Amino acid sequence: MIDDQPAAMTSRWGIAFFGTLAGMTTMAANAGGAAMTIYLVKMRVPMLAFMGTSTWFFFVMNSIKVPIVAALGLLTWETLLADLIFLPALVVGAGVGIVIFRRMNQDLFTTVALALSGVVALWLIIHG
Repeated sequence: MIDDQPAAMTSRWGIAFFGTLAGMTTMAANAGGAAMTIYLVKMRVPMLAFMGTSTWFFFVMNSIKVPIVAALGLLTWETLLADLIFLPALVVGAGVGIVIFRRMNQDLFTTVALALSGVVALWLIIHG
């Protein structure tokens, strides 16, 4: 059986570039998803590792931002109330995501992840 997948990214410069890009864009504009997706796809990370790595990366990055956002006065009781109001949508979305994710193979996952990242990147270019 011949593996028709491209080789995983092994260049230290490429890895450093995409890691830095993901970190900078998420810190500056909450827009690191596209860079992170390209990075993880190029690293040939399997679906479960992809989801886990993305989750932890953005959890850590967003946790680091909390004191900065609070110091800027952007974290208020009103914003926390809005977060609480949207909590049921988050739970429903997570449940739907789990159901869909369990039925998806690696190739479909990669295609969907790259396609959605492309849509988001275009959206940011047009409306950013």
